[in-house]
Amino acid sequence: MHCRFDSYYLSPRRSHWLLWNYWLDENCDSQRRWELYAYAPKRGVDEKTAAVHLLLDAWRAEAGDGLGHYFLLDEAGLLSTHEFAAIAGQVWPESCE
Repeated sequence: MHCRFDSYYLSPRRSHWLLWNYWLDENCDSQRRWELYAYAPKRGVDEKTAAVHLLLDAWRAEAGDGLGHYFLLDEAGLLSTHEFAAIAGQVWPESCE
């Protein structure tokens, strides 16, 4: 059985927004790993808009590779649980009906 334990962090840089995934590597003694998950130019985009679109784009890309809907949202930060659910509904509409 495979479970994903991902945590997402948004990081501003001079010219880009970076979305990081801090995830549990089940293949390596359950160590946590940092991975650049998505990025985009800032171009006047506020952090919440950047977070929504970066996560949406990254999830859509992974859904195309067979990634299913997340099972549990452990905690929210910049995005609320309702906002995560709305993003997930755009990626996996059949799972959110």
